[in-house]
Amino acid sequence: MRSMSNTSIREILNEKLKERGYTLSQLARELGKDPRYLQKIFKGKFVSRPTVYRIAKLLQFPELCYLYEEFLHEKKYGSQKEVSQSKKALSLDKEKEVEKDGQKA
Repeated sequence: MRSMSNTSIREILNEKLKERGYTLSQLARELGKDPRYLQKIFKGKFVSRPTVYRIAKLLQFPELCYLYEEFLHEKKYGSQKEVSQSKKALSLDKEKEVEKDGQKA
């Protein structure tokens, strides 16, 4: 499963639109949405989950729901790599504190 970035979501959706023979305007019409609203997804902006789920259903691409949830998580918490680096840094800080406490005793 791919990680969701601005570039990859744009690529994935363009690919799926092409496979299904949709343009962004046609998809927007089917969903009853303004095409500018749907462009937010392509730009990596937040849109409502129900809209993403409806797009996934129309494009017959259920993985979009998972990818969008991953995208939201990365936007909120950072990538897994960033999270791992932060945890490692915290761990090293704790080790240094323990060493200092041990030297004081």
